[in-house]
Amino acid sequence: MPKVVIAIPAYNEEAIIESTVSTIHTYAQEHLSDEVLIVISNNASVDRTAEIGNSLKNKYKGVDIIHNNFRSMSKGILRVWRDYEADYYLHIDADLSADPSYIKTLITGAHDGADIMIGSRRLKQAKENRSPLRRYLSHMLTLFNKTLFKSSISDYQCGFKAISKKVRDHIAPQLVCLEHGFFSTELIVVASSMGYDVREFPMIWEDTRETKTQLFASAVDALSNLIRIKYRLMTKRYAVL
Repeated sequence: MPKVVIAIPAYNEEAIIESTVSTIHTYAQEHLSDEVLIVISNNASVDRTAEIGNSLKNKYKGVDIIHNNFRSMSKGILRVWRDYEADYYLHIDADLSADPSYIKTLITGAHDGADIMIGSRRLKQAKENRSPLRRYLSHMLTLFNKTLFKSSISDYQCGFKAISKKVRDHIAPQLVCLEHGFFSTELIVVASSMGYDVREFPMIWEDTRETKTQLFASAVDALSNLIRIKYRLMTKRYAVL
């Protein structure tokens, strides 16, 4: 059984998936003592992502791929976490906007007892290179989260996190906000409300490309999902396990 499973969601990522997986695999082989399995979640790609992912599976020990008939990034990540047994589970976006050395920070935090370990773009010591619009929308969403949930978390949506097996087993199956990648916020908010140990560390984040997400549509969706999460918390729809 691998000790660490890394989920990499991919929709039409033929241009970058080989580089990302190879970089993470090389880093894991050279710098991590844990047994690591990298799993590409191919989310109904219509380009060569599946072909390249299958090739990487054959090329590297410690790389696997699953093929989904849906595009939802959240559902793809959760399927990887659900289908593979491990001690710790990571989610890293396919564009690998953070240095792979931060993977060790995620795993070290998990080893030290963190139930959720988050790479933050918004802590004081962090640096991020993103478009002004994306930074502004992210900042406003964070402020709304802090107000609505009385939370001190600085970054809810970063695609660089680790969770414990306990969170995989008890929190992940209860998540319902699975469109537009919003499951990250729900995961963190619900776990925090139940007293799980959620930690952050600052990192340098470099957006390497334009987002595929429609920002304003996602912002509207985010607001509706935040209200949905708040309602579910108030009415005790999430089971405390």
